[in-house]
Amino acid sequence: MLLIEFTRHQHKKQFILKDGLLINRPYTFFGYKIPPWIWEAYKAIGVFGFGAACSQTTTDIGKYIIGRLRPHFFDVCRPDVNCSALADPHTYIEDFTCLGTNPKLLKEVRLSFPSGHSSFSAYTMIYLAHA
Repeated sequence: MLLIEFTRHQHKKQFILKDGLLINRPYTFFGYKIPPWIWEAYKAIGVFGFGAACSQTTTDIGKYIIGRLRPHFFDVCRPDVNCSALADPHTYIEDFTCLGTNPKLLKEVRLSFPSGHSSFSAYTMIYLAHA
């Protein structure tokens, strides 16, 4: 992004009219002059970062609300269920005890959907298409 903003600034400088002359528009931050291309890059990166944070927050909220199981659920949880003792083999089992011992993996085993990689990729594509 920095390279693109620097190149874009070289081709299209931002000017203001002062005493009938066109001059570069200065940016200052706590008394320091900032080149316009750095300011424009900061604005682009800031907007991207804020949008990415919002996208990630929404994805994480969805993961905790939906709670869909990851494909390796049985390997991590090792549920204590005897399927052969059930009267109906098509019964949906809701009550079980996990025998897995890793609390971090047991927490993350229910965070399959929505995909964080997919949501970040979709956000990035929309950001770049809009820019």
